[in-house]
Amino acid sequence: MSAPSKLRDTVFILLPINSNEIKEEDIIRTLRRLCLFAFHSGKIPICPTLIHGTYMPPDELSMQSKKLAWWWFKRSSEIWMHFLTGEEDLLDPLSYRLLEYNEVLKYDVRHSKDKQRKPVAKVFFVEEEAFIERVTRKELSYLIRSNLTNGLFPEGVE
Repeated sequence: MSAPSKLRDTVFILLPINSNEIKEEDIIRTLRRLCLFAFHSGKIPICPTLIHGTYMPPDELSMQSKKLAWWWFKRSSEIWMHFLTGEEDLLDPLSYRLLEYNEVLKYDVRHSKDKQRKPVAKVFFVEEEAFIERVTRKELSYLIRSNLTNGLFPEGVE
């Protein structure tokens, strides 16, 4: 039996890591907080780093992370992103590719079986409270365009 092509009420948790100065503990703590917020919002959180990081050795997880992220991304019903550093205009290469792919779905249906763009939202934390703000197509287009170098040079630019 194969996995379903799309899961309802699932949210793909996207945490663009755009700095080498962020501690791994802070990343894990933030991902857990985002997943808990999604769960309390009635959604099923999908976070490949947390899901597969519990049983996979770190070196294998780093080799498989892109493949796993794409697999889950294609099956989720929406995308929630949070910028850990507060710099809301910087994406890492994987986040760039996922968001760009999502935007292309409306125009190039060859890329997807379901041909539906997923809604995108930003999650903000104010003290212990979390808030969701839907991202418009115009805002997302600007974010993707302002990170064009991540698309041209996927491994980063020194």
